[in-house]
This record gives sequence, C-alpha cells and structure tokens, in this order.
Amino acid sequence: MKFKKVKKYFFSLFVLIILLNIFTLDKNSKIFIVFKKNLTGIYHFLGFDDSLISPKIILKNNNENFSETIAANSFDLEVFYSKDLKFDGKSAGLYIDNKDNLSFYDQKGYLIKDKKITKLNLTSSFTTVNQGGLKGIFFIKDKVFGFISSRTINCYKSSLVAIKSKTIIFETSCLPDDHLIDYNGMGGANLVLNENVYITIGAPEATSQLIRNLSQDKTSYYGKILRFKKKEIYNEKVDNIEIFSYGHRNPQGLINYNNKFLSTEHGPYGGDEINIILKDNNYGWPVTSYGTKYHKNDTDDNERGSGESFSFNHNDNGFNEPLYSFIPSEAISDLTECPKVLKNFYSKPCLLLSSLKAGSLFIIILEDNMSRVIAVEKINIGLRLRHFAKNIDTSTYDGEDHIFVSADTEGVLKIIFKNFR
Repeated sequence: MKFKKVKKYFFSLFVLIILLNIFTLDKNSKIFIVFKKNLTGIYHFLGFDDSLISPKIILKNNNENFSETIAANSFDLEVFYSKDLKFDGKSAGLYIDNKDNLSFYDQKGYLIKDKKITKLNLTSSFTTVNQGGLKGIFFIKDKVFGFISSRTINCYKSSLVAIKSKTIIFETSCLPDDHLIDYNGMGGANLVLNENVYITIGAPEATSQLIRNLSQDKTSYYGKILRFKKKEIYNEKVDNIEIFSYGHRNPQGLINYNNKFLSTEHGPYGGDEINIILKDNNYGWPVTSYGTKYHKNDTDDNERGSGESFSFNHNDNGFNEPLYSFIPSEAISDLTECPKVLKNFYSKPCLLLSSLKAGSLFIIILEDNMSRVIAVEKINIGLRLRHFAKNIDTSTYDGEDHIFVSADTEGVLKIIFKNFR
C-alpha cells in the first residue's frame, strides 16, 4: 500500500515538472518542442527534435519505375522516377561518381547510397530545431565536411565540421533574436576551386532586423560568402578566413562558370536573385532588395506580403545590382550549367535553376559575355526541387543530355532533354 502511494507521488511530481517546463521555458527549449510536436505521446523524447527520425526509402506506383514527358518551348523533358532513388528527406547535397552512383545527403544528417541509410558522425551540438540540420556537404581528398546548424546552451550558431573525426573546424558567433531564427535561410552552398573552398552563409530569419543587419556587419560571418584555404580545412585547423563578398540574405547555389562566380539567392517576399559574385563587393541586403518584408513592422500577426518595401537603389548605395531578380519570388535554390545538349542548342551561356515554391526548373540564357539575362523559361515539374547532382569535386556534372536533381520527399529525379524542334 505504502509502495503504491510513493509510486503515485513520484508520478505526480514528474507530471508537475513537465508542465512547469512547458509553461516556463523558452519556446525553443527542448521539452517545449517535444510536447508541442506531439501532445499524445513522447516519441521524440530521446532526441527532442527531428534528428532521430531518419528518412525512409519509399516506393510508389506498385514499386515500378515510371516517367512522364513535359513539353518545353523548343524541346521535351522526360522525367524519370526510379524506385531505387525515392526517399522522403530534404537533401543537403547530391553527388555522383564517375560510375553514375549517386550519394544523397539528407538535412537530418543521413547518407543514402546503394539503397542503404547511414547516420553521419556529426557533433553533439548538431540540431534540426528551427528548421536546422545539415545544410551543405563537400569533399577534399578522402575527407567529408559538413556545414551544420548547431545549438549549445542559449546559443544558436553555424558550424563547419569534419564528419569522420567530429572536429569543429569553424563556428560563427551566436545569433541574436533566437526565437526568430529560421535556419531555412542558412545558405550552405559550397565550391571547392583550386586551392580554396567557398562557403555561403545566410542571415537566417524571416522577421528579425537584428539578424538581417549582420549581413552588413564585417565583424560577423552571417550574410557572407567566405573563402577558406583548402589545405587548412583538410588539416582540420583553420587560421585564414576571408570574407569574399557580403550583403547576402540566403545564397543557396554557387558555381564557377566561364571563370565567373554566380550565385542564387532567396529574397524576402519577392526579390530572389541571380548574382555575379565579385571579391569584396556588397550585394545590399538588408538595405536594398526588390522584394518586401513578409509582415508589416516584422510582426507575425499580419498577412504575408503586407510589409513595406526595401530600397531599390543599389548603385547609389555602392551595392551591386543583381544580374536578374524574380518578382514574385520563386524560391530558387540551386544552380548549375546546362548540359551539353542545351549549350549546343542555344549557342549561348546557359544555366539551370531549381526552385522550391515554384516546383519548377528554370532555363536561363545569357549574353555571350554574361553581362545580362536574355531569356528565362519556366518549366513546371510540380515538385520542390532543391539540389542538382555535382561531381565529387563540386564541379558541374555533365550528363550531356540529362541531369539529376533532388526533390523534397520524392528523392532524386533524372531529367533528359530530347526531341528538339
């Protein structure tokens, strides 16, 4: 009898502690998140966020491969859905080796390859809270490196880590306005070129002026494209970090094409950009943008798009104008060179852009000197497209007539360009 009373007492005490945590802790606290996500059970209790929930290999259409043909203006696209390349995760990177074997890195910290799911060896500070996770992945020789969102006590930041050794090579400072962080805006694009590694870091917010302002602050690494020494990253000890360009909001794609650096960048509500990146140049965020604030006075209780506009005048402020700006925004994500068959067809510099909100593939045709955009063709795929497959060295994969692209919750698509008219 006495044992039952003691048991009941401790159970009541446990419930009381949990309830106090729910109502007294910060909204980003781990226990709050557990119960906010699942009031009927504590299935996240060991992980406190989504990091323990691995992507699943999913099979559709009676487990058969299938394809569909989409007509573009001057040719057709055959989109292949393979049962062997279907996953329900969001990619952090998609790589292909010289035998056309694909490696899909998931934002929750998993590698999917050869129909197997492997948990990556990330640091204890790795977090998927606030839409965080693994945001970029790249290779130098035999080592794999990841750009991740990190969380320690009262501190949200970004980290560059060596996957195998779990060594933190580089970290940003703690973000202000921690209740307004949105790691969807963290950037994470990368490029290994010659003796350097370039990494984009966004200013991850939707309604925080404090976080936005870091993009213009040269003492902060947020809102920047950084240049590292490849040798230092490989040796897992960084002494030289260079701000290559600044004034960025959320650069999600980065390539070197015809000896020019190009990036894609999410704008606010409107104003997605394609930029030619020049060393030491300022791209204006958050002073200038062709988009608007999401909410009036940056509050969450207003309709999206009701906020005020930013200044449009880049040149008068000494900022670089975008090469092209999308209004309305399409949530453009990655970019790559067009495959050979498209370059030959247009006989012009040619880019492919993926997009999330628009669920479309964009073909961008440029002037020969790449000083202006001549044409933009939007081809609706109907899925959130995130990353194009790259070669292991981060250079452009050229399948001659095809590409591979990751689609959120769908895995990897193969798209063939054919039937030119």
